[in-house]
Amino acid sequence: MKLFFHHFPLFLCSAAWCAEPLVSSVMPRGGQRDSEETVVLKGNRLQNPEAIFFYTKGITATDLEFKSTKEIKATFKISKDAHLGQHEFRLRTRNGMSRLWTFWVGPFPNHKEEEPNSSFEEAQPVPNEITVNGTVTNEDVDYFEINATKGQRISVEIEAIRLSGAMFDPYVAILDEKRFELASSDDSELLLQDSTTSVLAPEDGIYRIEVRESSYRGGSNFHYRLHIGSFPRPLVVFPAGGQAGKSLSFEFIGDPKGKLKKTLTLPDDGSTSYAFHADENGSTSPSPNLILVNPFPSIHEQEPNPSIKEATNANAYLPLAFDGVIEKDGDIDNFRFKAKKGDRFYIKAHARSIASPLDPVISLYQVEGSKRIRG
Repeated sequence: MKLFFHHFPLFLCSAAWCAEPLVSSVMPRGGQRDSEETVVLKGNRLQNPEAIFFYTKGITATDLEFKSTKEIKATFKISKDAHLGQHEFRLRTRNGMSRLWTFWVGPFPNHKEEEPNSSFEEAQPVPNEITVNGTVTNEDVDYFEINATKGQRISVEIEAIRLSGAMFDPYVAILDEKRFELASSDDSELLLQDSTTSVLAPEDGIYRIEVRESSYRGGSNFHYRLHIGSFPRPLVVFPAGGQAGKSLSFEFIGDPKGKLKKTLTLPDDGSTSYAFHADENGSTSPSPNLILVNPFPSIHEQEPNPSIKEATNANAYLPLAFDGVIEKDGDIDNFRFKAKKGDRFYIKAHARSIASPLDPVISLYQVEGSKRIRG
């Protein structure tokens, strides 16, 4: 007796999974706080829509309109208290739920990019304090034109790779009427692969903003949200963190107008960070500076502290947080604390995680004999 087996593909899935909605596009990718935005969702199997629900407070979706199995239209109502930045949501239909999508909330009105604007001479005029929703196609460069007065801050910030769509690594630049580049940004410590830059206008006149993919790539799904305004754009905050529930003084550094000093009360609700959006004359930075929040005391470095013997002395037992600045080439900061034999601690240096350009190295020593334990 011989048995013959023929190979064939076998696909198994539940009826709900096979029919779950597939969202492939959400346009526009964001809207202004305290406004309503008509949003179009495209994809497949979008029939029988029941709800769009958000995982964060501040946005509600209403008026779901079924256009076809490939398109749904809805109204996103954004409250004045919605936090700036990313909000996650899913579409629910009678047959299931879509994968997670994001919608971004900004402080400025939405404005649509309009072609042709791919040459310096064809720059699209836009008002100040605006968010442009655009797309960079292959080898495309988008230009936008604004007016500014001498001494006015021109700030630019982009959401591109953060939109969780294409692997879009953006580049932005601010140019004067003679096409001289006043400032540019590819990657940034604050926003990683997304870009931000600011400059003070050297004279009254017309200025242009350039947007492109850093290596001139692009495509129909290379969407971006470009914020243009006079908003303050600090890049780093010191100290980088503080104890929960305490009112502390912070310096926000990197804005072309200089340091911004602010006294803030950190939350005491279990949060691990506090998002501060710098504001000046009603113009708010779209992305925050994050301040670390922890339950234990913070010790600020006291210079000079370049050696173990000169270390800033906390005169306290762990757990503690130490705040310092590597101010120049070759700078070394030392901190001294107490510890009991047998106690186990986790020691971590935050730098890139707090938008610092520093690549840190840490070493642990026993003061007596300057014995290095590990590093």
